[in-house]
Amino acid sequence: MRIEEPWSAARWVTQVERGLSGLRELDASCPTRLVYGGDPLGRLTFGFITTFKPDLPQLSEAVSVERAKRTHDSSWILILRLENAEFSDVFTSLCEDIYHEARRVDDEISGLDAAYGVLDKWRKLFDVKTARRLSVERCRGLFAELAFGFDILAPRYGFDAVIEGWQGPFGADQDYEIGSRIFEVKSKHPSTHSLQIASEYQLNGTGIVLVTVDVEDSKIERSDLVSLTAFVAQIRDGASTNADSINLFDSCLAELGFDLEDDYYDSIYFKASGIGYHSVEEGFPRLLPSTLPVGVSSVSYRVEIDKISDFLIDQRSALAVSETDRYEG
Repeated sequence: MRIEEPWSAARWVTQVERGLSGLRELDASCPTRLVYGGDPLGRLTFGFITTFKPDLPQLSEAVSVERAKRTHDSSWILILRLENAEFSDVFTSLCEDIYHEARRVDDEISGLDAAYGVLDKWRKLFDVKTARRLSVERCRGLFAELAFGFDILAPRYGFDAVIEGWQGPFGADQDYEIGSRIFEVKSKHPSTHSLQIASEYQLNGTGIVLVTVDVEDSKIERSDLVSLTAFVAQIRDGASTNADSINLFDSCLAELGFDLEDDYYDSIYFKASGIGYHSVEEGFPRLLPSTLPVGVSSVSYRVEIDKISDFLIDQRSALAVSETDRYEG
């Protein structure tokens, strides 16, 4: 809706400080629909409403990014939420910059392109990650994603298609999107009985395949195990000659906090001993945004593996995409 007073970042911050919760349309005359507001925790929130599925921009841990399809009109909403209030001045300046650029063009697509250009220009200002190392558990999860993506998907669809489809590092709800298929990858020990699902959005959607990778890890070097550093190096060495794709691969690793130069990742060894595929379809035990009670959100839960055996599918079925979505591998 049209607001009564001209929009400004200062007015926005004041409104949120006074308890504004929810989203308002920023300027109904702007060809790119922009919204602003706050969430119940008082975090500044800014976003876009589009008629098409928007890409997920690359930001840092200071800002969370959420994308969802709106059921009432099939439009999409992309939300940027400031997680670290220390950077509110920078965040509001960014949003002002987006608004000024988006209203200079005449159509939604050009406006969104302009907005993404601003986000790219400002991205480094949000890189507040502290130097840290991934836990063994996160290393295991990364190894599982890489093993599935580049040992299984890449030979079929090609490195370029897989790296473009690797959306997990940039805040997507699932790890890979390849044509008509969406893959959520979970690492597990062979004796694991349940899988951790991070949110009500992680298994929300159609065409999702839940991939389980049995991963063995050890701090003792063996000929049948590989360190994370060596595995990443193998992937880069066998990758496409497309420099942009290799740079994007490196950006994905950086977003996840992996440093190829850190000797720490040379001291943990992994092996993928088996991969399972489950079709997430009608009847699959999952929590969805549409089924949660009003007022409940950001849930995490576990799915018992022995309760989803009826949804097991073979690899050929799991990797099949529609004819219109095929890639050259």
